[in-house]
Amino acid sequence: MFCQNCGFNLDDNAAFCPNCGNAVAKAEAPAPAAAPVATPAPEQTYAAPQPTYTAPQPTYAAPQQVFLNPVTARFNAVFSDVLFMVVCILVTVSAVFSSFKVTTTAWGGTSTSFSPDVFGVLFTIFLWMTYTSAKKGNINVKSLRSTSGTTLAMYIVMWVVVGLLGLAGILLLVAGNALGSEFMDAIPSEVGGAFAEIIYELGINSIDALFTLFAIIMLFIAGIFAVVNIFFYGSLHKFAKSLYTSAQNGFENIQKAKTCSTWLIVVGILNALSSFSGGFAGFIAGAAQSATYIILFVWIKKYFTAPVQTFVAPPQNYVG
Repeated sequence: MFCQNCGFNLDDNAAFCPNCGNAVAKAEAPAPAAAPVATPAPEQTYAAPQPTYTAPQPTYAAPQQVFLNPVTARFNAVFSDVLFMVVCILVTVSAVFSSFKVTTTAWGGTSTSFSPDVFGVLFTIFLWMTYTSAKKGNINVKSLRSTSGTTLAMYIVMWVVVGLLGLAGILLLVAGNALGSEFMDAIPSEVGGAFAEIIYELGINSIDALFTLFAIIMLFIAGIFAVVNIFFYGSLHKFAKSLYTSAQNGFENIQKAKTCSTWLIVVGILNALSSFSGGFAGFIAGAAQSATYIILFVWIKKYFTAPVQTFVAPPQNYVG
């Protein structure tokens, strides 16, 4: 250490400078430096993720209103009626039993064969399709059109039958005039004598008269079938066609409803009278078919020949 006055070298413990006698100022020892304090590392805190639950928001979709045109709405009610369901059941029974053919064998027994009634089966399928679609509230126009097509096919087949019967009658007339006595000469005497006796008992004095009689019968049957085909099957087809066109176009224009309903009663009665000669299966088929015609008559009278009841909204200033 040195004297601050004269710069003399002093002992570290000297209080006065021996050279100049000046008091020696003690230099304050610097305070010891504080030891660095270690800062603790920040504690790591783990927070478990909190599960977040969002309640599902209820979504409500207003039901869509389906507006049907008046014809579709009416046909849904008409073809889902219990009367039409009964028609479907009866047509099914008729189609099943008319497919069974019972024939008598040469030795007196009977044999049963199954030959599907094509028109009856198709008619049954299309009627049930119409009923089920109407029951669901959406009438099937395709099934109505198929039913109309089936009635058209029946109408065409009936004209073919009429044509064959008429042709057979004409051929009998020609054959009777052409063969005459030659036909009788070709028959053995034993058979010819018996045959001639039968003809005589019938009041027919020649073979050409017999052929003429058969021809008249054939032509008469052909005429009956033609009348039935024109007024019954023809009207039935036009009625069925007007049903599907009305449903398709949305405008009701029913045709031949009265004519069809009238002939349904006539054909139903005739069919009931002829059902007693066809055995058990033929009887069930004929009875079911006759009942079908009668129920259809009631159904058509209820919905298509009676005036359609319409509702007219009252005016706005009406106080009820």
